[in-house]
Order: sequence, then C-alpha cells, then structure tokens
Amino acid sequence: MVDVVLAQPYESKLIACEAKFIPFDHESSVDDVEPYVMAALVAALSQRLSTISLTTLTERVAPHYALYGTKAQGRLRRRIGEAARRIATSDNATFRYSPTSGNHDGHVRFLRSPEDNDPRGRTQAYQRLARLGQARLTADRREASAQASLLDELDRADVDNGDDAAPVGAVEAEEMS
Repeated sequence: MVDVVLAQPYESKLIACEAKFIPFDHESSVDDVEPYVMAALVAALSQRLSTISLTTLTERVAPHYALYGTKAQGRLRRRIGEAARRIATSDNATFRYSPTSGNHDGHVRFLRSPEDNDPRGRTQAYQRLARLGQARLTADRREASAQASLLDELDRADVDNGDDAAPVGAVEAEEMS
C-alpha cells in the first residue's frame, strides 16, 4: 500500500499496488525481450506444457501487457513472437515455432522437456538451456567490445580542438599519486 498525504486538513490513502520496474515495452528491441521470453519458455517446460500460444506467452513475459492499447499489444506480441522464433531456431531439438497465420494465433510447441529425464539428466538439460541463452548474450557483448572507447574519443577531440585541459586519465593519475 502507498500512503499519499495531502496538505492539511485533507488526508487520504491511495489504495494501489506499488510501482514495479518494467524492463521492456512495445518499442524495445527483440534482443532486449529475448532473455525474458527464454525464461518464460523454460518455466513452461517445467510445467510440462505441450504448447503455448503467443498471446499466453506474451502475458507471462509481460504482466503489464493488458495495460497497453490494441496496437501496442500487437507490436509487443510480434516482438515476443520474433524472440520465440529465434530461440526455436537456435534450439530446434526442444522448441518448434509456428507463426501467426490467418485466424490462428502463433504458438511454440515443446518437443522435449528436461522434466522427462531422471533427476541428473533433468538438471543437465536445464543447464544446457541456460548456456544457450548466455551464449547469445556473450556473442552480443563481443560485438559491442569492438567499439572505440568514448573517453578516448573525447580526449582526441580535445587535442584536435587545441583544448589545454588535461585528458581525463591524466587527471585521475595525478590525483592518485
């Protein structure tokens, strides 16, 4: 509960849930949404579901889905569908993606669940799914590491402009000595 206190003599209590962090919305990239989709698919695997529709998957991934307008819901559902398609393509032994067509909502079919294995095999199968998700994130980070440092670029720009100020790293080195 959140208490809202107004100026005297009025006092009122706002009966509502507390604000929550929303990690993505209908304008976010598929890369931002994909880890949440993978988590929801793994949770559905642990529940021994055979299929999950894109609408249900979107509701699980984004609990705030119902708060959006119709167009925003459609965009969010398409983003989640694209993330599910990527995941199914990278792990086609576990997931099969069927896109939306005509009057039918798209869905993800679960081909093999870690729950079907004995306890040791089940743990290893879940660990394999986690490694798949981390491998995609690591590949994205490697691409980003090839970028130049912003501080280096700013230092070069200062030197090119004839600025007499010392580079950022030089000031920090002097302060430490």
